[in-house]
Amino acid sequence: MAKPAHLSLILVVLLSFTVVDSLSVIAQDETLPEWNAAWPYHQEVSIPISTNSSITDYQPIDMEIIFQNRCWTRSVNETSIRVLCLFTEEWFELESQIYRLEYEDSEYIKSCSIVFLIPEYADGSERYFIFYADQPTASAAYIDHVDVKDMFYSYSPFPEITAEAHYFGVIQDGDIVYGVGQEGQLLDRAFSQIVIKQDPDMDEFNVLNSDQIVSFAFSYYYGGDEDEESSTDQRFIDKKIWVDGNLMTEFSVISESRRGDARTSAIYKYYYSPYDERRMSVRVQHEFLDDALVQGKINIDGRFGTIISFKTRNPRVDSMNAGTIFPYVHFANEQNVVEEYQMNLDPETKQREWIIDYFDDADVGPQGWIAYGDGAIGRSRGIIFNSHMDIVKTGTDERDGIQLKVAEREYFDFLGTEVDYVSINFGRNSYETGMSHDLLIPKNLKVVYDAELFAVDEGGYRAVQQEAAIFQELVRHRENVGSPDIDDTIPRYDLMVVSHFGGTRLSYPLLARCLEIPIPIIEMELYQDTQRIRHTTANRSATSRSYGIFHNLPEGIYLVKVFWRLTDSFRLFNGATVVRLYKNQEIHVFCSWQRRITVDIHDQFNKPLSDLEVQLIGMENFVYSRARTDDTGRVMLFFPYSRQQDFVVQALYNDLRVFQEGIPRRVRHIRISGQISLYNLTVTVKDIVGLPPGVVVTPILTPKGISDVQLLAEDQGNGRFIFRRIPQGEYSILVSYGTFTDVQSVVLSEDSEVLFSFSAMFDLMLDIFD
Repeated sequence: MAKPAHLSLILVVLLSFTVVDSLSVIAQDETLPEWNAAWPYHQEVSIPISTNSSITDYQPIDMEIIFQNRCWTRSVNETSIRVLCLFTEEWFELESQIYRLEYEDSEYIKSCSIVFLIPEYADGSERYFIFYADQPTASAAYIDHVDVKDMFYSYSPFPEITAEAHYFGVIQDGDIVYGVGQEGQLLDRAFSQIVIKQDPDMDEFNVLNSDQIVSFAFSYYYGGDEDEESSTDQRFIDKKIWVDGNLMTEFSVISESRRGDARTSAIYKYYYSPYDERRMSVRVQHEFLDDALVQGKINIDGRFGTIISFKTRNPRVDSMNAGTIFPYVHFANEQNVVEEYQMNLDPETKQREWIIDYFDDADVGPQGWIAYGDGAIGRSRGIIFNSHMDIVKTGTDERDGIQLKVAEREYFDFLGTEVDYVSINFGRNSYETGMSHDLLIPKNLKVVYDAELFAVDEGGYRAVQQEAAIFQELVRHRENVGSPDIDDTIPRYDLMVVSHFGGTRLSYPLLARCLEIPIPIIEMELYQDTQRIRHTTANRSATSRSYGIFHNLPEGIYLVKVFWRLTDSFRLFNGATVVRLYKNQEIHVFCSWQRRITVDIHDQFNKPLSDLEVQLIGMENFVYSRARTDDTGRVMLFFPYSRQQDFVVQALYNDLRVFQEGIPRRVRHIRISGQISLYNLTVTVKDIVGLPPGVVVTPILTPKGISDVQLLAEDQGNGRFIFRRIPQGEYSILVSYGTFTDVQSVVLSEDSEVLFSFSAMFDLMLDIFD
């Protein structure tokens, strides 16, 4: 009998040790569930805001991470870094982006800045972790949501209303969301340092479709006339794209006044947002280089920026019925009391009507926001500052702070067209009640501030007020890659272009500027890569040929185009050449006449293919002409005749070249027809036991040998995906999850179905208790 009792005692003791051992393992792991054993290191991230309210959904977190262990990272795309959110005891991987890498050696980094968005399910209980490894891992293959491109805009419904400008186009998931001005003209304003938010779902930029306009140019008047304004939007100096990631883009513009007495350097950041709410962050630096006395329009006494609003009306031109003048301006004053000013919705005087004058002493208070919109509810367009103080960094006898002056006027009223204009100026704290108006701007004035443009269609000024508290906390943790200073190491030169023949002798630019009758002029455009970067109207005297000068160009290869224009709708492309700029140069363009080529594109069933980009490629692979096919699959391209140069026509389908053909050097009109075979590809993803994946996967289709073109599928559910209307060819299907990356090749020559094997496997550990 003793032996069985002894055995029972041994079993009880062993069972007790088993239970104790299991409990100790859980305690050592801090109760964190395991995510993936291939990522051995993790660090918890403490974000600077509380997420217990829905107003923080999709707010961008942008902060520096210093790694405690070796972190494998070759580049911003080849990295082991992942951001995980622990919510209700489950791991959720968040899309992320890294930039500003500090390398330890070629494959390991000490620190970096990381961007991710607060998920919509956040309630304040979730935790955020950075996972990383000391060995190579698979690419995360996140969707590239945002992009920034050099672009050009031109609009002129009437000679008195014109806009021509170069700008940075900020694109989110294919739609233009913001345009940021580099140089050009908008109405009577120069275009540099101006931010224009577009209406939702716009794939083409248009100022008339603007939803919010803010200028960050420094400005003052030195006389009473409108042209006696010194403003840093008048002369473009430099630009650069610093970061172009999947969640955030960063770029800069440097400009100065015509007089050379003031300079503005602005670094712009845009963060992806799946909501309709949009945010543009800006780091602004104004430098004043010479003493100046404000004269004439004394309310414009050194503004740091301007919120601009307009309304155009024309009963005969529908496109001119655009814009909005909102009824209210709100801001929180120095006592944190919200002040309200009412706007005149239909100003009728050409002179500025001041809603807020300098002697109103309207100072922005500690909350640091201005809202322009419908009021306490409805739409609001706000600008938020990182602080209301510590704006002025240097300046003799200069008072710190931000002061408001608000004006509106009727800009234009002629032949049924009316344009009304509102300007909400924020700038120098030039007046305090009981003191004199400070009209002297010191030459050592330096102003630096961070701002956020914020737009909502619901919530009114209270939404701007709530956003201000969040932005002011988040911006303290952000860093910029860009520098506010000019890169003086890049050589810059002037280029003079002289045109010959092609009707250039028949141009009369001086008469065209003075008279309102059709008179020929010569226009010249300058291109780099595929973007137009400069534009000018040629000058000509009775004894000289037509010529144009492009100043301050970086060394490089450029395409010059010459046009003969009679009216806005009649312009002939009659000359072009390529120049390698390495010094101050004068080049001569010998013009001929405009040729035309018609291209028809259809699929294998002879159905027209619309909205394909068709390009005419010439010397040095420059795009001489481009357009998109219409509903009939047809497009016409124009280019100058040349006996020496060969041209090639190519068509792009979703950025993939699908058609190419050389064209003969004939004088007459040329027609080309192309066929593109398109097929559907169905991909069914199964794991190794034949079931749909238990995790979210996104198959990506990549053409063979072209890694920068990625095609996405429609998710049909249950592991089934469809790539629709894909050009015939060889492709790779890629599915990535964690450390697992599966690739499968496919040749598409008909509608096809593919079974894709998903190899990801994970260990499952169980602790069993009674």
